[in-house]
Amino acid sequence: MLSIHGFRAIMIRLFTTILLLAFLPCRSQEFLGTWYMVNRSGLIEFSITRDSIKTRQLFTDFTPKDKAQQSSNYIKMVKLGDRTLLISKSQEDTLKFSATALINLNDKKYFQIAWNHPDTVTEDIETLIRIHQNDHRQLLGYYVFSEYYIDSLKQMKPLDSLSLSDFKNYLAVYIDKVRLTEKDAAEYQTGYLSVFTYNFQLISQALYDIGFNPLQNTATTEAVYDKYHNDPDVKKILSSLSESE
Repeated sequence: MLSIHGFRAIMIRLFTTILLLAFLPCRSQEFLGTWYMVNRSGLIEFSITRDSIKTRQLFTDFTPKDKAQQSSNYIKMVKLGDRTLLISKSQEDTLKFSATALINLNDKKYFQIAWNHPDTVTEDIETLIRIHQNDHRQLLGYYVFSEYYIDSLKQMKPLDSLSLSDFKNYLAVYIDKVRLTEKDAAEYQTGYLSVFTYNFQLISQALYDIGFNPLQNTATTEAVYDKYHNDPDVKKILSSLSESE
């Protein structure tokens, strides 16, 4: 006959198992929903479900462009220390596996899609996870905003109210981001799919970091540069950036 102590031990193990099973799905649930990433000509909408990601391109007013919605499946999400891996079959070889790293989930406001994580494919998921566990670089990436945070972004300071002092502050933040990205590229030989895409992300991120609405496009940001580029201090700042490149 099972003793009281034995029964209690079994119940504790059972209760612990139930808690773990209940907890693990919540980690991936944090990323489920609709999210938006700023690009040079509008937005990219991400709809993340338990097994797929649907994307479509939008104009800056959130109306869809002509391009149809695209969908891709993934196998699982794996939470590591500083990143969550979105693991799927490789597009180049469906017998192998690749991962996208999601980082810096910020209270349902935004997360980032890392652009400098190890870009590799493996024959099994365990090896892929181990590669990421052994990767200790600082991850950088695209801001992807929650649908629930969009109204708050729109309430941030408008870009046309950005003063000369604000613009200099913006340039300092932007240049720091550029140099951090360049340092990473030199150290890890990181290849970026589109210089224009990630550069505009740095512009949008810098605006967000100093409290301005980051939902911009090339037309709205170029107007600000045109407004202030003849200022002597701005010329010096921009010149120092071009000299470092």
